[in-house]
Amino acid sequence: MINEAEWMMDDDDEGESLTEEVELPGVRAPSLSLWYNDNDVGDILTQDVYVPKVGLAKNTYYCCLQWNAGINGGGYCGIQDHPRGRNYIFSLWDPPDPKLRTKPVYVGPGTMCEPFEGEGAGLKSWNFSVGWDPDCWYTTVLRRWGHDEHSFFGFWVKHHMEQDWTHIVTLDYPVGDVFFETLSCSFLEDWEGCGEYERRVHFQNGYKHTLNGGWMPFSAAAFSVVREIASKVYEDKYDCGVLDGTFYLQSGGDTMQTASAIDGGTLERRMPSKPDIVPMCCYLTSVTDTEVTWEIPSGGVPQFQYIVYVDRLIFKQEVDSEARICRFSKPPKELVELLVEDIYGRSVRSKFQVMVEEKRTKLRTKMDLYVPSQTNLRAKRV
Repeated sequence: MINEAEWMMDDDDEGESLTEEVELPGVRAPSLSLWYNDNDVGDILTQDVYVPKVGLAKNTYYCCLQWNAGINGGGYCGIQDHPRGRNYIFSLWDPPDPKLRTKPVYVGPGTMCEPFEGEGAGLKSWNFSVGWDPDCWYTTVLRRWGHDEHSFFGFWVKHHMEQDWTHIVTLDYPVGDVFFETLSCSFLEDWEGCGEYERRVHFQNGYKHTLNGGWMPFSAAAFSVVREIASKVYEDKYDCGVLDGTFYLQSGGDTMQTASAIDGGTLERRMPSKPDIVPMCCYLTSVTDTEVTWEIPSGGVPQFQYIVYVDRLIFKQEVDSEARICRFSKPPKELVELLVEDIYGRSVRSKFQVMVEEKRTKLRTKMDLYVPSQTNLRAKRV
Protein backbone atom coordinates (compact mmCIF):
# COMPACT_ATOMS: atom_id res chain seq x y z
CA MET A 1 0.00 0.00 0.00
CA ILE A 2 1.41 3.37 -0.99
CA ASN A 3 1.33 6.09 1.63
CA GLU A 4 -0.73 8.79 -0.08
CA ALA A 5 0.71 11.49 2.17
CA GLU A 6 4.21 10.81 0.85
CA TRP A 7 3.07 11.86 -2.62
CA MET A 8 2.29 15.32 -1.25
CA MET A 9 5.39 15.89 0.93
CA ASP A 10 8.64 17.52 -0.13
CA ASP A 11 11.96 15.81 0.52
CA ASP A 12 12.65 17.65 3.79
CA ASP A 13 9.25 16.78 5.27
CA GLU A 14 9.57 13.18 4.22
CA GLY A 15 13.02 12.90 5.79
CA GLU A 16 11.83 14.30 9.10
CA SER A 17 8.82 11.94 9.13
CA LEU A 18 10.93 8.87 8.42
CA THR A 19 13.47 9.82 11.11
CA GLU A 20 10.72 10.21 13.70
CA GLU A 21 9.18 6.84 12.82
CA VAL A 22 12.51 5.07 13.25
CA GLU A 23 13.28 6.62 16.65
CA LEU A 24 9.85 6.54 18.31
CA PRO A 25 6.87 4.14 18.34
CA GLY A 26 4.40 5.45 15.75
CA VAL A 27 0.92 6.77 16.47
CA ARG A 28 -0.85 5.62 13.32
CA ALA A 29 -3.93 3.46 13.61
CA PRO A 30 -3.07 -0.04 12.37
CA SER A 31 -3.73 -0.77 8.69
CA LEU A 32 -6.33 -3.52 8.16
CA SER A 33 -7.04 -5.60 5.05
CA LEU A 34 -9.69 -7.94 3.67
CA TRP A 35 -8.62 -10.37 0.92
CA TYR A 36 -11.60 -11.78 -0.97
CA ASN A 37 -12.27 -15.23 -2.44
CA ASP A 38 -12.40 -14.17 -6.13
CA ASN A 39 -9.69 -16.53 -7.36
CA ASP A 40 -10.44 -16.19 -11.07
CA VAL A 41 -9.48 -13.75 -13.82
CA GLY A 42 -12.00 -11.00 -14.52
CA ASP A 43 -12.75 -7.83 -16.44
CA ILE A 44 -15.09 -5.98 -14.02
CA LEU A 45 -14.85 -5.28 -10.30
CA THR A 46 -17.56 -3.62 -8.20
CA GLN A 47 -17.91 -2.81 -4.51
CA ASP A 48 -20.20 -0.64 -2.35
CA VAL A 49 -18.66 1.47 0.43
CA TYR A 50 -20.17 3.21 3.48
CA VAL A 51 -18.45 5.32 6.14
CA PRO A 52 -20.53 6.03 9.26
CA LYS A 53 -20.20 9.48 10.80
CA VAL A 54 -18.55 7.94 13.86
CA GLY A 55 -15.94 6.40 11.52
CA LEU A 56 -14.78 9.64 9.91
CA ALA A 57 -11.13 10.52 10.46
CA LYS A 58 -8.86 12.83 8.49
CA ASN A 59 -5.92 11.32 6.58
CA THR A 60 -7.77 8.03 6.15
CA TYR A 61 -7.94 5.90 3.02
CA TYR A 62 -11.07 3.74 2.83
CA CYS A 63 -9.84 1.56 -0.03
CA CYS A 64 -12.62 -0.29 -1.84
CA LEU A 65 -10.57 -2.41 -4.22
CA GLN A 66 -6.93 -3.33 -4.78
CA TRP A 67 -5.79 -5.79 -7.46
CA ASN A 68 -2.75 -7.21 -9.31
CA ALA A 69 -0.29 -6.16 -6.60
CA GLY A 70 3.25 -6.60 -7.89
CA ILE A 71 2.27 -7.57 -11.45
CA ASN A 72 1.09 -5.83 -14.61
CA GLY A 73 -1.93 -3.58 -14.14
CA GLY A 74 -1.62 -3.30 -10.37
CA GLY A 75 -3.73 -0.59 -8.78
CA TYR A 76 -6.39 0.45 -6.30
CA CYS A 77 -9.38 2.72 -5.90
CA GLY A 78 -11.52 4.10 -3.11
CA ILE A 79 -12.43 7.15 -1.06
CA GLN A 80 -10.34 9.32 1.25
CA ASP A 81 -10.97 11.80 4.03
CA HIS A 82 -8.14 14.06 2.90
CA PRO A 83 -7.07 17.41 4.41
CA ARG A 84 -8.18 19.01 1.11
CA GLY A 85 -11.61 17.38 1.19
CA ARG A 86 -13.34 14.05 0.64
CA ASN A 87 -12.15 12.60 -2.62
CA TYR A 88 -12.23 9.59 -4.91
CA ILE A 89 -8.89 8.11 -5.91
CA PHE A 90 -7.84 5.61 -8.57
CA SER A 91 -4.19 4.70 -9.16
CA LEU A 92 -2.26 2.36 -11.45
CA TRP A 93 1.40 1.47 -11.21
CA ASP A 94 3.44 1.82 -14.40
CA PRO A 95 4.65 -1.29 -16.28
CA PRO A 96 8.08 -2.71 -15.37
CA ASP A 97 9.53 -1.38 -18.65
CA PRO A 98 10.82 2.11 -17.72
CA LYS A 99 9.98 3.40 -21.21
CA LEU A 100 6.25 2.73 -20.69
CA ARG A 101 3.98 5.03 -18.70
CA THR A 102 0.32 4.93 -17.72
CA LYS A 103 -1.63 7.84 -19.24
CA PRO A 104 -5.16 9.24 -18.93
CA VAL A 105 -7.46 8.90 -21.95
CA TYR A 106 -10.64 10.29 -20.34
CA VAL A 107 -10.61 12.75 -17.44
CA GLY A 108 -14.00 13.51 -15.91
CA PRO A 109 -15.02 16.97 -14.67
CA GLY A 110 -13.06 17.86 -11.55
CA THR A 111 -10.64 14.93 -11.90
CA MET A 112 -6.89 15.55 -11.63
CA CYS A 113 -4.16 13.18 -12.81
CA GLU A 114 -0.50 13.24 -11.82
CA PRO A 115 2.39 10.77 -11.57
CA PHE A 116 3.51 9.36 -8.23
CA GLU A 117 6.69 7.77 -6.92
CA GLY A 118 7.53 5.90 -3.74
CA GLU A 119 6.86 2.17 -3.68
CA GLY A 120 7.18 2.16 -7.45
CA ALA A 121 5.98 4.75 -9.96
CA GLY A 122 2.61 5.19 -11.60
CA LEU A 123 -0.30 7.51 -12.27
CA LYS A 124 -2.93 8.57 -9.75
CA SER A 125 -6.22 10.31 -10.37
CA TRP A 126 -8.33 12.00 -7.73
CA ASN A 127 -11.55 13.95 -7.65
CA PHE A 128 -12.60 16.29 -4.83
CA SER A 129 -15.48 17.95 -6.69
CA VAL A 130 -17.89 14.98 -6.74
CA GLY A 131 -17.46 14.44 -3.02
CA TRP A 132 -18.94 11.91 -0.63
CA ASP A 133 -20.70 12.10 2.73
CA PRO A 134 -20.81 9.87 5.81
CA ASP A 135 -23.85 7.68 6.42
CA CYS A 136 -24.36 7.24 2.65
CA TRP A 137 -23.67 4.29 0.37
CA TYR A 138 -21.53 4.64 -2.76
CA THR A 139 -20.85 2.13 -5.54
CA THR A 140 -17.46 1.87 -7.23
CA VAL A 141 -17.09 0.08 -10.58
CA LEU A 142 -13.91 -0.73 -12.49
CA ARG A 143 -13.86 -2.17 -15.98
CA ARG A 144 -10.95 -3.07 -18.25
CA TRP A 145 -10.97 -3.52 -22.02
CA GLY A 146 -8.46 -3.85 -24.83
CA HIS A 147 -7.53 -1.03 -27.18
CA ASP A 148 -4.74 -1.14 -29.80
CA GLU A 149 -2.72 -3.71 -27.83
CA HIS A 150 -3.11 -1.64 -24.65
CA SER A 151 -5.38 -2.23 -21.64
CA PHE A 152 -7.79 0.54 -20.66
CA PHE A 153 -9.21 0.81 -17.12
CA GLY A 154 -12.35 2.90 -16.47
CA PHE A 155 -13.59 4.03 -13.05
CA TRP A 156 -17.22 4.97 -12.26
CA VAL A 157 -18.95 5.84 -8.96
CA LYS A 158 -22.59 6.08 -7.86
CA HIS A 159 -24.12 8.18 -5.08
CA HIS A 160 -27.02 6.04 -3.82
CA MET A 161 -28.94 8.84 -2.11
CA GLU A 162 -28.95 11.07 -5.19
CA GLN A 163 -28.95 8.18 -7.71
CA ASP A 164 -26.18 9.90 -9.69
CA TRP A 165 -23.40 8.15 -11.60
CA THR A 166 -20.05 9.78 -12.43
CA HIS A 167 -17.37 8.60 -14.85
CA ILE A 168 -14.27 9.68 -12.90
CA VAL A 169 -11.47 8.65 -15.27
CA THR A 170 -10.17 6.12 -17.79
CA LEU A 171 -6.47 5.23 -17.77
CA ASP A 172 -4.38 3.69 -20.56
CA TYR A 173 -2.06 0.94 -19.35
CA PRO A 174 0.35 0.37 -22.26
CA VAL A 175 0.41 -3.45 -22.09
CA GLY A 176 -2.10 -5.71 -23.79
CA ASP A 177 -4.25 -8.48 -22.28
CA VAL A 178 -4.07 -7.22 -18.69
CA PHE A 179 -7.07 -8.25 -16.58
CA PHE A 180 -7.97 -8.39 -12.89
CA GLU A 181 -5.86 -11.47 -12.26
CA THR A 182 -5.31 -11.70 -8.49
CA LEU A 183 -7.46 -11.83 -5.39
CA SER A 184 -9.12 -8.46 -4.74
CA CYS A 185 -8.48 -6.60 -1.50
CA SER A 186 -10.02 -3.79 0.57
CA PHE A 187 -8.14 -1.96 3.29
CA LEU A 188 -8.38 0.77 5.92
CA GLU A 189 -5.34 3.02 6.32
CA ASP A 190 -4.29 5.96 8.49
CA TRP A 191 -1.48 7.45 6.42
CA GLU A 192 -0.56 10.42 8.64
CA GLY A 193 -0.55 9.30 12.25
CA CYS A 194 -3.95 10.08 13.78
CA GLY A 195 -4.43 6.89 15.75
CA GLU A 196 -6.29 8.67 18.54
CA TYR A 197 -9.35 8.85 16.24
CA GLU A 198 -11.56 5.92 15.32
CA ARG A 199 -12.09 5.21 11.63
CA ARG A 200 -14.61 2.67 10.34
CA VAL A 201 -15.80 1.47 6.94
CA HIS A 202 -18.41 -1.01 5.64
CA PHE A 203 -18.34 -2.93 2.33
CA GLN A 204 -21.14 -4.78 0.54
CA ASN A 205 -22.14 -6.02 -2.95
CA GLY A 206 -18.56 -6.84 -3.89
CA TYR A 207 -18.19 -8.90 -7.10
CA LYS A 208 -15.78 -9.82 -9.87
CA HIS A 209 -17.09 -10.45 -13.40
CA THR A 210 -15.17 -13.37 -14.90
CA LEU A 211 -14.16 -13.97 -18.51
CA ASN A 212 -16.80 -16.69 -18.94
CA GLY A 213 -19.56 -14.15 -18.27
CA GLY A 214 -20.32 -15.14 -14.67
CA TRP A 215 -19.95 -13.30 -11.38
CA MET A 216 -17.89 -14.20 -8.30
CA PRO A 217 -19.34 -12.72 -5.07
CA PHE A 218 -17.00 -11.54 -2.33
CA SER A 219 -18.70 -13.89 0.14
CA ALA A 220 -15.56 -14.65 2.16
CA ALA A 221 -12.58 -12.54 3.17
CA ALA A 222 -9.30 -13.23 4.93
CA PHE A 223 -8.55 -10.55 7.54
CA SER A 224 -5.04 -9.26 8.25
CA VAL A 225 -3.38 -6.58 10.37
CA VAL A 226 -0.16 -4.78 9.39
CA ARG A 227 2.30 -4.94 12.29
CA GLU A 228 4.83 -2.08 12.09
CA ILE A 229 6.61 0.47 14.25
CA ALA A 230 4.51 3.26 12.70
CA SER A 231 1.41 1.96 14.53
CA LYS A 232 3.05 0.57 17.67
CA VAL A 233 1.12 2.78 20.13
CA TYR A 234 -2.30 1.70 18.78
CA GLU A 235 -1.39 -1.74 17.40
CA ASP A 236 -4.17 -3.51 19.34
CA LYS A 237 -6.90 -0.97 18.51
CA TYR A 238 -8.64 -2.76 15.67
CA ASP A 239 -11.76 -4.76 14.86
CA CYS A 240 -13.51 -6.44 11.94
CA GLY A 241 -16.63 -8.49 11.38
CA VAL A 242 -19.92 -9.01 9.56
CA LEU A 243 -22.87 -6.73 10.33
CA ASP A 244 -26.21 -6.74 8.45
CA GLY A 245 -24.60 -8.48 5.48
CA THR A 246 -21.64 -6.09 5.30
CA PHE A 247 -17.96 -6.59 6.08
CA TYR A 248 -16.60 -3.85 8.33
CA LEU A 249 -13.15 -2.67 9.42
CA GLN A 250 -12.39 -0.35 12.34
CA SER A 251 -9.14 0.92 13.85
CA GLY A 252 -7.75 3.57 16.20
CA GLY A 253 -9.21 5.45 19.16
CA ASP A 254 -10.90 3.25 21.74
CA THR A 255 -11.61 0.40 19.32
CA MET A 256 -11.93 -2.95 21.05
CA GLN A 257 -11.47 -6.33 19.38
CA THR A 258 -14.48 -8.60 19.03
CA ALA A 259 -14.35 -12.39 18.64
CA SER A 260 -14.27 -12.10 14.83
CA ALA A 261 -11.14 -9.89 14.76
CA ILE A 262 -8.61 -12.69 14.34
CA ASP A 263 -5.48 -11.75 12.42
CA GLY A 264 -5.32 -14.35 9.64
CA GLY A 265 -8.92 -15.43 10.23
CA THR A 266 -11.74 -15.57 7.68
CA LEU A 267 -15.05 -13.71 7.61
CA GLU A 268 -18.03 -15.12 5.72
CA ARG A 269 -21.42 -13.79 4.63
CA ARG A 270 -24.32 -14.94 2.44
CA MET A 271 -24.62 -13.16 -0.92
CA PRO A 272 -26.60 -13.50 -4.17
CA SER A 273 -24.74 -15.10 -7.06
CA LYS A 274 -24.66 -11.81 -9.01
CA PRO A 275 -25.02 -8.09 -8.27
CA ASP A 276 -28.50 -6.71 -7.68
CA ILE A 277 -28.48 -3.96 -10.32
CA VAL A 278 -31.46 -2.17 -11.81
CA PRO A 279 -31.81 -2.81 -15.57
CA MET A 280 -30.23 -0.29 -17.85
CA CYS A 281 -32.72 2.33 -19.06
CA CYS A 282 -32.08 3.70 -22.55
CA TYR A 283 -34.33 5.35 -25.15
CA LEU A 284 -33.96 5.64 -28.90
CA THR A 285 -34.85 9.33 -29.36
CA SER A 286 -34.49 10.05 -33.09
CA VAL A 287 -33.55 8.53 -36.43
CA THR A 288 -33.06 10.77 -39.48
CA ASP A 289 -31.26 10.53 -42.81
CA THR A 290 -28.13 11.86 -41.13
CA GLU A 291 -28.03 10.51 -37.58
CA VAL A 292 -29.39 8.38 -34.76
CA THR A 293 -29.64 9.69 -31.18
CA TRP A 294 -30.44 8.08 -27.85
CA GLU A 295 -30.88 9.02 -24.19
CA ILE A 296 -30.01 7.50 -20.83
CA PRO A 297 -32.11 9.16 -18.09
CA SER A 298 -30.40 10.74 -15.10
CA GLY A 299 -29.53 8.06 -12.57
CA GLY A 300 -29.38 5.29 -15.18
CA VAL A 301 -26.52 2.79 -15.22
CA PRO A 302 -23.75 4.33 -17.36
CA GLN A 303 -23.16 3.33 -20.95
CA PHE A 304 -19.98 1.43 -21.77
CA GLN A 305 -20.16 1.04 -25.53
CA TYR A 306 -22.61 1.30 -28.42
CA ILE A 307 -23.00 -0.41 -31.79
CA VAL A 308 -24.97 1.07 -34.67
CA TYR A 309 -26.12 -1.26 -37.46
CA VAL A 310 -27.26 0.24 -40.77
CA ASP A 311 -29.10 -2.06 -43.16
CA ARG A 312 -27.95 -5.09 -41.11
CA LEU A 313 -24.24 -4.24 -41.21
CA ILE A 314 -22.16 -2.75 -38.38
CA PHE A 315 -21.70 0.93 -39.20
CA LYS A 316 -19.93 1.99 -35.99
CA GLN A 317 -18.84 0.36 -32.74
CA GLU A 318 -17.24 2.50 -30.05
CA VAL A 319 -16.39 2.30 -26.35
CA ASP A 320 -17.58 5.70 -25.12
CA SER A 321 -19.60 6.37 -21.97
CA GLU A 322 -20.60 9.87 -23.03
CA ALA A 323 -21.64 9.45 -26.69
CA ARG A 324 -25.37 9.86 -27.47
CA ILE A 325 -25.28 10.45 -31.22
CA CYS A 326 -23.96 8.64 -34.30
CA ARG A 327 -23.93 10.38 -37.69
CA PHE A 328 -24.34 8.41 -40.94
CA SER A 329 -22.10 8.70 -43.96
CA LYS A 330 -25.17 8.23 -46.17
CA PRO A 331 -28.92 7.83 -45.50
CA PRO A 332 -30.02 4.35 -44.36
CA LYS A 333 -32.29 2.55 -46.78
CA GLU A 334 -34.04 -0.12 -44.76
CA LEU A 335 -33.11 -0.63 -41.12
CA VAL A 336 -31.28 1.12 -38.28
CA GLU A 337 -30.45 -0.82 -35.13
CA LEU A 338 -28.83 0.54 -31.97
CA LEU A 339 -27.28 -1.65 -29.28
CA VAL A 340 -26.04 -0.07 -26.03
CA GLU A 341 -24.02 -1.98 -23.42
CA ASP A 342 -23.68 -0.75 -19.83
CA ILE A 343 -20.60 -0.89 -17.59
CA TYR A 344 -21.78 -4.21 -16.06
CA GLY A 345 -21.84 -5.89 -19.49
CA ARG A 346 -25.63 -5.94 -20.04
CA SER A 347 -27.13 -4.64 -23.28
CA VAL A 348 -30.35 -3.14 -24.63
CA ARG A 349 -31.26 -2.64 -28.29
CA SER A 350 -33.87 -1.14 -30.59
CA LYS A 351 -34.66 -1.55 -34.31
CA PHE A 352 -36.06 1.20 -36.53
CA GLN A 353 -37.67 0.26 -39.86
CA VAL A 354 -36.77 3.13 -42.17
CA MET A 355 -39.20 2.15 -44.96
CA VAL A 356 -42.14 1.69 -42.57
CA GLU A 357 -41.89 4.59 -40.15
CA GLU A 358 -43.28 7.87 -41.43
CA LYS A 359 -42.28 10.03 -38.47
CA ARG A 360 -38.55 9.89 -38.05
CA THR A 361 -38.06 12.43 -35.29
CA LYS A 362 -39.31 12.96 -31.73
CA LEU A 363 -39.06 9.27 -30.95
CA ARG A 364 -38.73 8.08 -27.38
CA THR A 365 -38.75 4.32 -27.72
CA LYS A 366 -37.55 2.31 -24.76
CA MET A 367 -34.95 -0.19 -25.85
CA ASP A 368 -35.45 -3.91 -25.21
CA LEU A 369 -33.15 -6.12 -23.18
CA TYR A 370 -30.59 -7.92 -25.31
CA VAL A 371 -28.96 -11.16 -24.16
CA PRO A 372 -25.92 -12.03 -26.30
CA SER A 373 -25.05 -15.62 -27.13
CA GLN A 374 -21.96 -17.21 -25.62
CA THR A 375 -20.33 -16.98 -29.06
CA ASN A 376 -20.84 -13.22 -29.07
CA LEU A 377 -19.52 -12.96 -25.53
CA ARG A 378 -16.29 -14.71 -26.52
CA ALA A 379 -15.92 -12.53 -29.60
CA LYS A 380 -16.19 -9.34 -27.54
CA ARG A 381 -13.24 -10.11 -25.27
CA VAL A 382 -10.36 -8.07 -26.62
